Amino acid sequence: MSKGISIGELAERAGVSPATVSIVLNNRPLAIRVAEPTRERIRKLAAELNYRPNHLARSMQRQSTRTISFICGELANPFYAELVDNLVALADERGYRLLTQPTHWNLDREFEMLESVMTREVDGIVIFSGIFSQQPERARRICPPSQPLVVLNDPEAKDFTSVRFDLLSGMRELFTHLESEGFRNVALADDRHFPHKSAAYLKMCEEFDMEPRIFDFRFGDIDSIRNCAAQIASELPEVLIAASDQVGSMLIYFLAGAGVRMPEDYAAVTIDGTRLAEYFNPALTSIRQDTRLMAGGALEELLRKLENSDTEIRHLVLPTSVRINESTLFRGRRKELNRKKDDRMPLDTKPLSK
Repeated sequence: MSKGISIGELAERAGVSPATVSIVLNNRPLAIRVAEPTRERIRKLAAELNYRPNHLARSMQRQSTRTISFICGELANPFYAELVDNLVALADERGYRLLTQPTHWNLDREFEMLESVMTREVDGIVIFSGIFSQQPERARRICPPSQPLVVLNDPEAKDFTSVRFDLLSGMRELFTHLESEGFRNVALADDRHFPHKSAAYLKMCEEFDMEPRIFDFRFGDIDSIRNCAAQIASELPEVLIAASDQVGSMLIYFLAGAGVRMPEDYAAVTIDGTRLAEYFNPALTSIRQDTRLMAGGALEELLRKLENSDTEIRHLVLPTSVRINESTLFRGRRKELNRKKDDRMPLDTKPLSK
C-alpha cells in the first residue's frame, strides 16, 4: 500500500500553508476568507491525490479526538432516535463526531460504559441515564464534576451540568386545552420509577381541580404495558395521557384489541411529540419535548467545557409546549362512555409479532 500524501505535501502543491488546507477541507468559518479559486484548487488537488487527514496525528497534536460519546438506554424509541439524529447533525456542524453507546437501561451496563468512555480517547460525554440520581456516590467516584459531561433529563443530577425539559409548562398548556374542550376525567399512564412526569401531572390536577388517576407500567416491559391497558379499559377515562409516544402507541393498540377505540371512546395525549405522534390516524395531541433544542443545549454546554475550559456546573431547563391534534378534538363524536363493560371484547393477550 502506497503511503498517503501528507497535509504538508498537499499544501506545497497547492501553493498555500498547511493551516489554509486544514481550514478549507474542514470547512472552518475562516474558509470564507480564502479566495474561491484557491479553495477550489485545494479541494481538487485533495481529490486527485486521494488525500485523507491523519486523525490520530491531529488528535495527538492538539490532545483532542473531536469525538463525543453519547450514552443512552435505547435507540428504538422514536424520542431517542430523533435526539441522536439531532446530536449527530449539530456535532458535525461543530467539527465533532458522535459515538453512540446504547445500554438497554441496565444500571450496571451504564456504569460500565461510563467507565470505559472515561478511559478512551473521547473529548466529552452526553448521557441520558438515571444513574446520577439513583446512585450519585458511585457516579461521583467514576466521573468527577470537572469532567466534560452533560446529563440529560435528570432533575436530581445536581452535581453535574445538565439539560432537561420543564414539563410543567407543557402540562399546564395541555390542561388548559382539555378544560376548554370540556374534559374533566384525565388520567396518566406512567412508570412510577421516573416520577418527574407524574409530578407535573399531579400538580396540574390540583391546580385545575381534577381527580388524579395514574395507571402504572414499566418501560420496556410489554406485559406490564398490556396489563396497564387492561386496567385502563376497565376504568376508561375521558382522556389518557401516555408517558411517551412509544408507550402511547402500544396502549392504543392494546385498547383497540379490547374494542376500545380512540378517539371515539377516549381522547389520547402523549409526551414527546415525535414524528410518530403526527403519523397516527388521527394525529395525537402531544406535549412536545423538542429533541433539537435538547441536542443544541447539550452540545453548547459540553463545548463550553471543552473549548473554553469552563468547569462551572450549570442546569439548563428547556420549555415544553403542546401540539394540539385531532385526538383531543373529537369530543362531539365520542360514543356513550357509560355503555356496559360486557359489550366490550376481552383484552387480547397475544404477544406482539416480532
